[in-house]
Amino acid sequence: MEKQLNEKNNENKNKKNKIFKLHKHEFKEIEKRLNKKLESYITIFKNIICEKITQMGLSFIFFYSLLHLLKFYNVGKDIYSVYICILLYLFIILCILILPDEYPKI
Repeated sequence: MEKQLNEKNNENKNKKNKIFKLHKHEFKEIEKRLNKKLESYITIFKNIICEKITQMGLSFIFFYSLLHLLKFYNVGKDIYSVYICILLYLFIILCILILPDEYPKI
């Protein structure tokens, strides 16, 4: 009777070990896939951020130099603020028209 119980216990342990080994192998494959996806997301994120930072920096430099040129020619803030507001609203309208409403899922 004890031998039979011991054999059943050993069989159960062997089955569990086989199942665990299979799951361990599957987990490694899933981990590899997740790492690949994570790396692709990181590279996409880096590219987008670098492009946006560059564009923002150039636009800040442009507007800074433009404002100093206007100050040099004694153009008052009351005059050029209207034009800057118009440029801002045109930029917002262009963004609404050009940028997509939905982004593709990767």
